[in-house]
Amino acid sequence: NFMNNETLTAPAPNLMPKPKNIVILDKIIKIGIYLLIFLIPLWFLPITINTVGFNKQVLMVLLIVIVFILWLAKLLSQGNWKWKENKLNWTIGAFLIIYILATIFSLRPYSSLMGFATHLSGSLINILSFAALYLLILNNFKGFKKIFGLIFTFLASSAIVSIFGLFQIWGKFILPWNFTKLTSFNTIGTINTLGIFSAIVLTLTVTLLFAVKKTGLKIFLGILGLINFLILFSLNFWVLWIVLGVGMVAILIFGLAKLHQNRNQLGWLIIPMVLLVIALFFILFK
Repeated sequence: NFMNNETLTAPAPNLMPKPKNIVILDKIIKIGIYLLIFLIPLWFLPITINTVGFNKQVLMVLLIVIVFILWLAKLLSQGNWKWKENKLNWTIGAFLIIYILATIFSLRPYSSLMGFATHLSGSLINILSFAALYLLILNNFKGFKKIFGLIFTFLASSAIVSIFGLFQIWGKFILPWNFTKLTSFNTIGTINTLGIFSAIVLTLTVTLLFAVKKTGLKIFLGILGLINFLILFSLNFWVLWIVLGVGMVAILIFGLAKLHQNRNQLGWLIIPMVLLVIALFFILFK
């Protein structure tokens, strides 16, 4: 009677509990990516000739290789080699093929593959690392909350970078090493690279300032945006104002396109408008 009246069904595959080793690998992979995103803006070593750029790239390649191997181990354990489909995959794949061919036929194949003694930027191993990081984020961080977690990790790191960079520009030296006793030193690279970084962070904070609901996050974003604006104001280089202006134009275009959905967001456009006017002012009147 029980068999006739009740239907026994197996749990849906997506509701089945994950094996313990899969859960552990999944956590380690996510922690590794969080660690990478937090450390890269801050990382430098005083023991090499190129204290900033080279050490960032070595750390990036090392961490990505480790996390990517763990991800492959996770796929093997699951018995599932499928990853998330995305139209951008084909573009990145085509770019990688072109880069591999350029490396093979390069006049300096080894340098094209591994980079030079003082930097890895532009090398094939560097490009492959970025592609691997793209796949890792695409397949291990799904949903707004997880993506926002990555963005907030980057902003938390950039807050430290920005405060330290502003102190350096103003001649308030914190670190003990002689090479840090320069107004041009920062954990990003050159002084102009810091400025571009600040313009991008400021654009990101303005975008998120009206997307988040929590008061504490709004205060954090407002302070971070103000610090990065002070960096741009202190450097006052026209290229940096162009970068900021382009960011504000993009925000305004997106905001106006979405304005018909919520008329209450009209006040949100005031901040990017003001920043765009300031950027244009400093571009036109030096």
